[in-house]
Amino acid sequence: MEKKKPEKHVHFFKLVDSFSAAGCPFCFYVQNRMQRYFETLLYEGVNDRAFRRKFNAAGGFCKRHVGQLGSYNDGLAVAILYQPILEKAVSKGAPRPRGVAGLRGVAGTFRASRTSRGRKAAVCPACEAEAASRDAYVRVFTHFVEDDELAAAYGHSPGFCHPHYRQITASLTSVPEWLEDAQAKALSQLADGVDRLIEFSNFTGEAATNLSREDQLVWKRLIRRLYGEPE
Repeated sequence: MEKKKPEKHVHFFKLVDSFSAAGCPFCFYVQNRMQRYFETLLYEGVNDRAFRRKFNAAGGFCKRHVGQLGSYNDGLAVAILYQPILEKAVSKGAPRPRGVAGLRGVAGTFRASRTSRGRKAAVCPACEAEAASRDAYVRVFTHFVEDDELAAAYGHSPGFCHPHYRQITASLTSVPEWLEDAQAKALSQLADGVDRLIEFSNFTGEAATNLSREDQLVWKRLIRRLYGEPE
């Protein structure tokens, strides 16, 4: 009996849409979800009591995600979110912070006070949301990994960065040939570009004029392939 194909739904088509990204589709998907996370937070979540309880219990965001929050330049939202954390830290004798950098320090102080008492510190809410996005992507990809439409769309994408390729393949009982071939092809093309850059560059480090612009910038693709897209 022919194996029944899984029914496609909105998550499948979001997955396929991620393959149109200029870089790693997995990175693109997670970054897009996190952008929407912060936009939703700033639009309606700052005064959400359930979120605020979780946020306060965690001592705020981790350093990386508070940096992302700061990039939206919403000073009032930062002040509202971190006022209770600041007050708690000050009441425990922590020095008053100066500026946003100080608020990050206060959050770290609050976490340290929690763990020093032997209680497990709560996880950064944005880290939780990011992990959930990664898990959702892996779950949908592995569910539809045998789908021809998925394979064809992936074949027209730049492919996964190395960390996300490893995460995806670790979740599969067997890696399909089309995925292995696509990854091998992308790495081979990258290696060829790196070889040309080294071969045709002079001793001053300036690329020869006959080297394509793509090959001159191959080192950027190398970093993104090995470590993922910049945030």
